[in-house]
Amino acid sequence: MMLSAPQECPVQNAELLKTKISLFNQMGRETFSSELKVDFHGISLLCRTASEAMLEVLKASLPKHHGVSFVGPVTTIDWYTPEDILFFPAHFSDEPVPDCHIFESPAGEFAVQRDFVGHDNLMGRISVLTDPQNTDGVYNALRWALPRRMLQHSRILLHSSAVVNREGSAYIFLGHSGFGKTTVASLADDRLVLGDDMNVIFIDRHVTVKQAFLGGVIIPKIENVSTYPIKAIYWLKQSTSVDVIPLTTITGLQKLVASAANIFIGAQKQVHVKQVMELAMKIIEHVPCYELRFQKNKEFWNVIE
Repeated sequence: MMLSAPQECPVQNAELLKTKISLFNQMGRETFSSELKVDFHGISLLCRTASEAMLEVLKASLPKHHGVSFVGPVTTIDWYTPEDILFFPAHFSDEPVPDCHIFESPAGEFAVQRDFVGHDNLMGRISVLTDPQNTDGVYNALRWALPRRMLQHSRILLHSSAVVNREGSAYIFLGHSGFGKTTVASLADDRLVLGDDMNVIFIDRHVTVKQAFLGGVIIPKIENVSTYPIKAIYWLKQSTSVDVIPLTTITGLQKLVASAANIFIGAQKQVHVKQVMELAMKIIEHVPCYELRFQKNKEFWNVIE
């Protein structure tokens, strides 16, 4: 499991990348003093680490982990920190380019992002090197490793904002970065915000949304079991007036698929495309989709409710 620096990797701090890869290649010699069992949206997830700091970050970041018992295959993530291998970085994440770069090899899949380096053997074993002082590293590693596995459990991670109305039904807001997902969440008043960045959609008796536990600006403390039926899906577009425009099935499907997070990467890309399309089509068949033109104020709530 040796990773070498890619010949062409669009980073600015190339020396730091080489250092991280060198550290990554030293991993695998440690014993893990702590482990955490989590039911992560259908995935039986076992997290192992030798770092108390990392353990505390995982406990704070992941869903309920008390009394979890596994059924079926287990996905294991071994979490390493620079300190585990006697490296104390001043600026572990000192890289202005935020993109996650994927490299495939006979040993599996490698991922490099400014705040983590990871390896997935594609057989249920993942290794991650990141600094626990920067929780973005944990969230970004999970966003790389788990969304494609979630598809096997008919769950899709959407780049979205989710707000629950006073009757207990949820609105899903989609849009490119900067289109207003966090703005909509910040204008929710006493409505429950599940997340302003990532949310998990699946079909139970209804098309349902659940908190993703994958970061964001607004992260409520709610029970992992809390799920909410989806009343409508909105594609956001900032405007000088408020208007709700129904989307065709094809357009709604396009918007939903475009909002799927961290899916269309890796060796099995075509398999994942098929899974996303099938799940998205089922969602669109049961939930109305609209374009929501809105101003940055609370007036739009009067229109959609």
